[in-house]
Amino acid sequence: MHAVTSDAYVDMMIRSYGPYYDIHLTEGETNPLREREENLPAMLPRVEDLPLAARCDFHVQNDTSVLLRTNVLYSTQNHEYRYLFKTEHLTLEDYRRFERFVYEDGMGRITPGNGHMSTNLTLAIICGSADDAAVKAAKHCRLHRDFRLGLDGWMDFHTNLVVLETGKIFTNMGGHGDRKHLSAILKVLKKRAAAA
Repeated sequence: MHAVTSDAYVDMMIRSYGPYYDIHLTEGETNPLREREENLPAMLPRVEDLPLAARCDFHVQNDTSVLLRTNVLYSTQNHEYRYLFKTEHLTLEDYRRFERFVYEDGMGRITPGNGHMSTNLTLAIICGSADDAAVKAAKHCRLHRDFRLGLDGWMDFHTNLVVLETGKIFTNMGGHGDRKHLSAILKVLKKRAAAA
């Protein structure tokens, strides 16, 4: 029986997000979406000391119109930027560095104002093992920002932490909706590892 690796987990995550997200792989990462080789967005430059595997972008715009589609009353935009990190062991210091990078990079991508409703920044970390302090920090992350008292939308920060050694998944309150998907990926990979 083989153990589930962080590379295999991240590959499966990218495959599952592929049909819905714009996947930006980090330079040097292998592409699990080989059939979409030509259609992948630009590669991300490798950031020194950060094990960022990919960023997955999702954008939705909803228009409300009257009589004709060209008569738009108002439009709302929702965005998500999901950053996938993989590391052998997660310390509190590493977690804080990843969190700071996602917050700063993600906030730079937000354009609050007319039409902007919400942006979710998701920090997803796949690790072999993790310190208790790092797990606690991921579970208790409460980053949120309103733009102009919410009139120009808001930013919510979600965390996903998958610890492969124990098979446990941790999220903050914002990332709770991801737990089922993350568990399903882990279940499939465990079955494959058991069969190998």
